[in-house]
Amino acid sequence: MKLDAGVVRSLEKVLVEEIAQCDLYIALLFEEQKSVVALKPGQVSELGVKRAAAVEKLSELRNQRVKLIAAVTGSESVKASDLIQNYCSPQEKKRLLPLVQKLKQRITHVEEKSREFNQVLNFSLGLVNGSMSILWSATQPVTKSYNAFGAVTESVQQAVPRAGSSLGRA
Repeated sequence: MKLDAGVVRSLEKVLVEEIAQCDLYIALLFEEQKSVVALKPGQVSELGVKRAAAVEKLSELRNQRVKLIAAVTGSESVKASDLIQNYCSPQEKKRLLPLVQKLKQRITHVEEKSREFNQVLNFSLGLVNGSMSILWSATQPVTKSYNAFGAVTESVQQAVPRAGSSLGRA
């Protein structure tokens, strides 16, 4: 059984749009990573919103592709490459299979870049948390005392805000 020309055009259109959306996602991810490294929180937020929209669009396109394939084959588990191999003419295969390969490469690239970006974010958050911890500990009063072996030990006594204590109200 051969595919209808309209189905082939629809599949080709969805594949091309998915590839373009993957390219957009990668570009946004790269820009967001540069903004994180440059410590530009406004840009990071803006690019994060754009990237979320790109992910949403990618999800919609994938669902369109799955529904299109399921309409032809009756199963949502059939891959686009299998559909093309089994139901397309040689000319259509020649046109569509490279698109499927390109999409697979883009998706692999998206996954790699997303993992890399998450590592950059985790490192940045570690730096911020470490800095906050240092600043917080610097504001706490330190008590020095001698232990049983004659060595000096330092401990932090948390300061209670005076306004909230009974001493502060007196």
